[in-house]
Amino acid sequence: MTTDNVSMYRLARETLARVEILTTRAREGKDLMPAKEFASYLEWSGVLRMLLDSEQSPDLPFDGRMIKKRNDQLLEIVHDQFKLNSKEVSLSLSQAEMINHRLDLIAGQLSKVLPAQSEPRFAVAI
Repeated sequence: MTTDNVSMYRLARETLARVEILTTRAREGKDLMPAKEFASYLEWSGVLRMLLDSEQSPDLPFDGRMIKKRNDQLLEIVHDQFKLNSKEVSLSLSQAEMINHRLDLIAGQLSKVLPAQSEPRFAVAI
């Protein structure tokens, strides 16, 4: 058993653990962007290719194909959750309060810059 085998085993174990945690969170509709970014990173960085191509020690076995399959499932779950959540746009109360506060600040600054108008320029007949 060499250090390379131990390193690859540890990389495989930690990668799989993170993919499984993110899969659970994605199924709950949480942490979708971090899950997508991590799964995409595994693809483009070559980590999955490295795990698929590495020679395995009989003492420290891992299955690169299974990790790739779980990563693909994670991407699919994230994609499905994005489709489901795209129909439900919602803001938390704290986000709405923050937006409201910023709009109040903008209105205050505009009132200092723009002259006050006693009557509107355009009247709409009702």
